[in-house]
Amino acid sequence: MTIGQKNLYINGITWHCLSVFYARKNNADLLNAINNFHETCKNDLMHLSFYFSDTQGERINIVLILKKNNSESIITCIEQYFEQFLKEKPSENLYPIPYGSVLWLPYPNNSMVWNAFSIPHFLFKSQENRDFARATSCLIANLYDEECSFEENTITIAMFLFVKLCKQQDMALSKVTDSETAKTLQTYWDYEEESLLIEWMKYPHFNTAISIIYTQLDVSMENLNYYLPNLLFKQSGNYTPSGDFTQ
Repeated sequence: MTIGQKNLYINGITWHCLSVFYARKNNADLLNAINNFHETCKNDLMHLSFYFSDTQGERINIVLILKKNNSESIITCIEQYFEQFLKEKPSENLYPIPYGSVLWLPYPNNSMVWNAFSIPHFLFKSQENRDFARATSCLIANLYDEECSFEENTITIAMFLFVKLCKQQDMALSKVTDSETAKTLQTYWDYEEESLLIEWMKYPHFNTAISIIYTQLDVSMENLNYYLPNLLFKQSGNYTPSGDFTQ
């Protein structure tokens, strides 16, 4: 890996990997910026997806595939766009750099670096995976709640998408003992599917979808089970819950 390299040619595709280092407590601002960029420049993009990370600093990693025409000018626009964003809305990093206690120092907060992460392997496997990761990124950006912490957001969004995948696959969630959790799950199940969610729910590969969601949100099954240890899956071809997630 060559840090700073702006073009990666892999499997016949030219990839662009941009890390924006930004304190997680201000993630909502950065996600809005990414979402606005995506909407404004979608005619120039074949793919955009993003991934939370805290490796060498709190960051969001953005994977892009550009249309071939004028790719250099688009890269310049990308740099100018995020440079302007970081200038206008810098985030405040409350954590001091741990000099002497880590092997690789964090990148500066409110900075951006090309090619400072590995592209998730599932993006290489199929166009469907890339489409799903793109749709999931759009959903995450729209579901993210600026009033909640990063941890609250990732757990809540993961659980919401988890439940929606079960509904789409006609799979049953196991019953849970906590009434508040059961109420929350039912709310997620009954949530009306709007345009972004309808697009997202077109994708049928359940196991691959779960892996992509966890990677994008930087959340593990162990972390998820810490909050909801009784939420397990069981296969059922004809289960339709209606307010009865409790034992």
